[in-house]
Amino acid sequence: MSFASHRARLATLVGLAALSGALLAPSAQADNDRQQASSPRAAKALAAVQDSFAGAGGADRTIALRDLAATRSELAPAQRAKADAYLARPTAERRANVRGDVTYAVEEATPACDESICVHYVTSTDAAPDPTDLQDASGEPGENGIPDYVDTVLREMGLIHEQYLAAGYRAPKSDGTAGGDSRIDVYIANIGADGTYGYCTSDDPRTNVEGAYDVWAYCVLDDDYSEFTAQNTPIDSLRVTAAHEYFHAVQFGYDYLEDAWLLEATAAWIEDEVYPSVNDNRQYLANSPLTRPGLSMDQFIGEGSLSGWHYGVWIFFRNLSERFPTAEGGLPTIVRDIWDRVDAAGEAPDQYSWQAVDGALRARGITAAAAFADFAVGNRLPGRTYAEGAALRYPTAAPVGSVVLRDLKTRVVTRKINHLASATYRFTPKVPAARRLTVTIDAPATVRGSRAIVTSFAKSGAISRKVVPLNSSTGNGALTVPFGSVKFVEVTLVNASGRFACFRNTAFSCQGVPVDDAQPFKLTYRVR
Repeated sequence: MSFASHRARLATLVGLAALSGALLAPSAQADNDRQQASSPRAAKALAAVQDSFAGAGGADRTIALRDLAATRSELAPAQRAKADAYLARPTAERRANVRGDVTYAVEEATPACDESICVHYVTSTDAAPDPTDLQDASGEPGENGIPDYVDTVLREMGLIHEQYLAAGYRAPKSDGTAGGDSRIDVYIANIGADGTYGYCTSDDPRTNVEGAYDVWAYCVLDDDYSEFTAQNTPIDSLRVTAAHEYFHAVQFGYDYLEDAWLLEATAAWIEDEVYPSVNDNRQYLANSPLTRPGLSMDQFIGEGSLSGWHYGVWIFFRNLSERFPTAEGGLPTIVRDIWDRVDAAGEAPDQYSWQAVDGALRARGITAAAAFADFAVGNRLPGRTYAEGAALRYPTAAPVGSVVLRDLKTRVVTRKINHLASATYRFTPKVPAARRLTVTIDAPATVRGSRAIVTSFAKSGAISRKVVPLNSSTGNGALTVPFGSVKFVEVTLVNASGRFACFRNTAFSCQGVPVDDAQPFKLTYRVR
């Protein structure tokens, strides 16, 4: 079953759940409503949103609200009313005090608008931005009756909008008159108090319509970013958040149900492309494939000690965009080409995340598996691999094993590696320079993702890499490297598999179960 057809079937079931009482008589409808219970996934989605607005942390608000919108029709009537209160715009009538300072408690001021975007705000209550008005809309001195912060938000959003269009992305979908007119709506509210920079969501009724995956979005940004000064200045926090969240609005016009890890990783990636001097996404590398190469890359983790992993995966897309730097409108085209492939509007390809990554890379002469293997070994030296790696001190992981070679004995290490993950062993010679190191790999067939790369680190600082030639059927191979003036040698074992049994309600690509997890690798090494 294809990705699109399965999703259409799933959407049909969701739609049927929403319509299940529509043909009932009033008394039967009431009985049905009393008996209807929320589906487990819808109840989970509502709970995640409640935690987010309660400041409980963990939940990514954009994705939590996306999931709630997608499963709203599976909620019991009383829970559906709560969902509607969370999904409503800040200007909506206050139906329940569920969102703190997100819902405007007073009438909004006249929105500040350009040709494409309207910025909504209030002039009193905790949701109001600083009322200072010393500049006009262009940032020049002179009052214009609009708070300078509102002018700044509109100006930054307008620049971002124009750059995304120039780079070949479609504009976010129009919401008709849902926000007052057809322009994209951005709301200013006090959301930083609970640790939220910003979010985008959708109140498009098509979120529950069979086969509709391209929907409109509206966004909410903090009123001053004063809570985030430990990371950046308020204006820089506003800028990268605006770039990140507005890209979500763009993404929703392609496929709002796309895999969450891709939504967030590419949004975190584009922050630094639009505002390269801010480097806010550097903070996410502490929990990323650079520091935890043994974790499968393509997953959304919304809770626990690894919460936010998906943000750190932006480094994979930086790796691709530095490797394939062709750009349009100032942005590398590789990520746009991936989104063109996941596009689910009309007759578009509607591929899932890793499938689209592979397709965009094959169009550039390399498979996703080969690119991931290069990414994994390149992450051993981020200071050399990435343009900003040395200056920003990108982190790296310690080897999973480190061995000092003092004799000629043959030894073996084994390790199971999950899909889109890797493990590196380091060998430091304490033997005569004329000796050599032979490594023998016994791994699954290469169709299951097996790769192995040997890197020699010379005392002079020079680096050389060699791919261990593995038999495609048996996964076996061997390589011998000389020591000479080598300081140490690393062997990186990679499971680059991107195969999935899709639609199993997981956080991986295509919501699938990886076919090639826990693959056994045996590394035999001997000094000769």
